[in-house]
Amino acid sequence: MPFSRPIWVEISKSALAHNVEQIRKKAGKQEIIAVVKANAYGHGFVGTSKALKETGIKEFAVASLGEGLELRQGGIGTRGSKILILGYSLPSHAEEVVSSGFVQTVISTHEIRELAGAAEKLGKPARIQIKIDTGMHRLGAPAGDFNRLIESLKHYPMVKLEGVYTHYSSADEPESPITSIQYGTFKKALEPHKLGKRVKLHASNSAALINFPNYRFDKIRPGIALYGEYASPLVPREMNLKPILSLKSRIVEIKTLGTGHAAGYNRKFINETSQPCRMGILPVGYADGFMTRSSGYRDVLVRGRRCKVVGAVSMDFVHILLPDDLSIGVGEPVTLIGTDGKESLTAGELGEMLGTHAYEVLCLIPTRIPRKYLD
Repeated sequence: MPFSRPIWVEISKSALAHNVEQIRKKAGKQEIIAVVKANAYGHGFVGTSKALKETGIKEFAVASLGEGLELRQGGIGTRGSKILILGYSLPSHAEEVVSSGFVQTVISTHEIRELAGAAEKLGKPARIQIKIDTGMHRLGAPAGDFNRLIESLKHYPMVKLEGVYTHYSSADEPESPITSIQYGTFKKALEPHKLGKRVKLHASNSAALINFPNYRFDKIRPGIALYGEYASPLVPREMNLKPILSLKSRIVEIKTLGTGHAAGYNRKFINETSQPCRMGILPVGYADGFMTRSSGYRDVLVRGRRCKVVGAVSMDFVHILLPDDLSIGVGEPVTLIGTDGKESLTAGELGEMLGTHAYEVLCLIPTRIPRKYLD
């Protein structure tokens, strides 16, 4: 597809490698499972995974079978690397999960039985990990069911248990006792079983790696930290992470708005000053993840200066107010996320500004915006 719109994402591979190194230092001997679900948190699924593989990452976590297949088609998950499906896969997809060699998260004996049937039919082992619900109360087997799941595996020799894990609900809250309770529940569920060294245990996400560094198992599952952001304002900024994504565009038209004149749908912005104002039109809108609530709250950067978004954000265009003291014309570069001169706009800052968090700001950047991977 031709690069037809002046809006694009730049991904810094060197910043990504830096973040991986910071995580490795914090993790010690714990191995890294890179969480790349949801288009690598908006950074570009295959391109970012390839860049992670270049840093030595060997295991990747996705949300679904479809994501796993896309990653496999992109060359990830072969030659010594593996793909863990974190989400639920339909029983009708059991054969495809097994034939593709994916590691499937399971939470019930029914899923184990379906995968065992597929494995017998294909003559190929089904690789699984069991997820235990220790308090998130989302996807996961109740801790009390873990013994029954382990016992059921004795009846299905073609099903190979590779790991057991849980997910913390509140790891970004360092003062909360919830993570400690979940950690204890996980360990208690595991204690009666001699799982062996081949079965790897993991629980920590990016926030837990920082806030609860002593809660260690065999592996960790960093997501947002890989991309240079922190899980929430409560997480200490102690890892020297570097945001790897910049979102950029160019001004495609300049408007001069007289006193009392309005711009955009429903006259949401009116020039109420006594002087004309200059506005830049950007080819970006809510179809590009640029939230409608941005108007009046969000800034962009032009020549290192912050410019306010005004008027109604439409599907493909948005208005910004331009400084009176700068001669800015069509084609001028604009930074929507990233650094320009001495000013920066991070996904975390934008998340706070817009009443959400870095995850949503990044994940809303759609695939229709091309990604460029820079060394």
